[in-house]
Amino acid sequence: MKQPEKRLDIISKIPDREYSDIWDTCCDHGKLGYKLIREFPNAMIHFNDIVPHIVEKLNTKLYNVPSERYTLNTLDARNIKVTNDNTLIYICGIGGKMAIEIVDDLVSGNSHNFELILCTHYHQYELRESLRDLNFKLIKSELIVHQGQQYETIYISKDRGYEIPKYSEELFDKSCKLKTSYFQKSMCHYKKNAKYSRISNEIYSYYRELLS
Repeated sequence: MKQPEKRLDIISKIPDREYSDIWDTCCDHGKLGYKLIREFPNAMIHFNDIVPHIVEKLNTKLYNVPSERYTLNTLDARNIKVTNDNTLIYICGIGGKMAIEIVDDLVSGNSHNFELILCTHYHQYELRESLRDLNFKLIKSELIVHQGQQYETIYISKDRGYEIPKYSEELFDKSCKLKTSYFQKSMCHYKKNAKYSRISNEIYSYYRELLS
């Protein structure tokens, strides 16, 4: 039986075009960035983590990669400076609220446009609302289930794509048990707060109708 692809394998293959620069902002010991080096041989891959010893260890892990293919950085992701409009930034493995803060600062701190791949957990509605307010558009999205954890992965741009759906409804597929289960769990989460929050009640009602 064919094994399902791992999360990093999936997200490294999501981009649908070439870039000159790709940032792996939470580089998780370099695993994603190393895959990106193989997937995008013409791009400069920027490994970034705010924890210095994680970045230091990459020097030995990347011994067989030409130094002109990558940079090592210990920036707060909020402070990344984008040098051209052909840049992709990955923000993965964090919560939606932290992703909101990082994207807000990236947009306000850069004059160049850039595209993003976000693979986050929790607070998906709030994240999507923030991205809509910043005029990002959705290129494509995927629901990734890995080691019992579920991640909404969205590929976004200001220059192409379509309006980001508010409730992640483009991910729903009634014929897929994993996706149905994800939306059922989300519905139950919002149901708990439906009496106390207009937004929670709105989302709960939407999901209930979607699943009916």
